[in-house]
Amino acid sequence: MFEFRNPSYAISNVRRLPSVRKAMSTHRKENPRCAYCGRSEKVHVHHLVPVKARPDYAAFPWNLMTLCAKRCHITVGHMGNWKTYNKAAEEVCRITVRG
Repeated sequence: MFEFRNPSYAISNVRRLPSVRKAMSTHRKENPRCAYCGRSEKVHVHHLVPVKARPDYAAFPWNLMTLCAKRCHITVGHMGNWKTYNKAAEEVCRITVRG
């Protein structure tokens, strides 16, 4: 009932739901390397469609992407600003060839 009266609380806590945590953990195990640079240490699971925009997409595997915490998550996933998101992040990683 509280979530219906306070939708911002529900959105901010979507990542704590067991289904979302399980989906993110499974994705991290299946994709342990950064999709952009290939690093395998300190990776984050990035949502292609932000949780704030579509909380119902938070646990869908097609909405998840692995990016490293070093630099790629902020630059590729959020275009340098945590308040924005890159609609073409998946495409950027696909066409970028890293050695």
